[in-house]
Amino acid sequence: SIKYIANTNWIFPMEHVIFPLEGNPIIILHGEDWVHCNCEWINNYELFNGRTNQVSDLAKKFYKGNKVGMVRGSGQGIGNSGLQFEFYTDLLHAFGDKLVSADKLFIEIVQIKSPEEQECLVRSANICDKAFHYVLDNCMNTGTLDYDICAEVMKIYYQGGNDGYQMLWIEASKGNNIGYSRPWGKRLQKGSSFVIEFAPGYNGYESEIVFSLPVDKKLSEFMREKYKLWQEAFYTAKDMIKIGVRACDVAVAIDNLYKKHGIGLRPDYGHGLGIGVCDGWGISNFDTTEFKENMAIVIHPKVTDENNQGV
Repeated sequence: SIKYIANTNWIFPMEHVIFPLEGNPIIILHGEDWVHCNCEWINNYELFNGRTNQVSDLAKKFYKGNKVGMVRGSGQGIGNSGLQFEFYTDLLHAFGDKLVSADKLFIEIVQIKSPEEQECLVRSANICDKAFHYVLDNCMNTGTLDYDICAEVMKIYYQGGNDGYQMLWIEASKGNNIGYSRPWGKRLQKGSSFVIEFAPGYNGYESEIVFSLPVDKKLSEFMREKYKLWQEAFYTAKDMIKIGVRACDVAVAIDNLYKKHGIGLRPDYGHGLGIGVCDGWGISNFDTTEFKENMAIVIHPKVTDENNQGV
């Protein structure tokens, strides 16, 4: 039931979830079609009726005078929008001082991956690797159509067990511009780069690869310099990711490396992985998340000039 408290708004339009002390969680959502289409794991739900007190009325059915934990969401991988004010005030009116924050508990549940979750992430990463190497070995030729590349990647996704949750961004721009878009009939151009962002899902869990590939596997001197700095940034981050180190410490180290080379700074250099492609925290200057055992992390620095050309 971890899926109930992760970024499930990426999968379907969820309203709220209630966790009784016993029994399955109850999800409140818009429309049964979402359940039947791609969320078969939901086995206990109600349709949202538009009333603010629907949540508190349902919670009262299970209330036995104990504390009522409230997860505010909004980042940290436990919901995309946070608890709306009117729902909060209704819960406060219903439960008074028994209403307490459960953010810390749920954030830890989301961030720390169980053996079963780790297996899902490994399976997703295997699909990701296979797609990456297929494109690198077979598609990086002048004139290749981006639709054809996309079709081959999606085939690899589903042959590997991808379950419908996935992200696939590609950009076949002229030159070495960094951009992400859906394929729309562009062909790879000589002397240019092909930008990929692959994130196949396995049982809802996603790994990720973000990379710039040189068309015809030929690097210009400009790209060779950028790749060298990208590699230094990547291994700077990788070597620092140890238990107890903070995400912001890694970001500062990469910032200092970029400043030394006159490269523009980035808002983040990677993030957690889990349900959906982001686990709600990132390698950024403002994120004090400490690395813990069994977290899942993707590192993807970006090295560009003032014209957004680079890797």
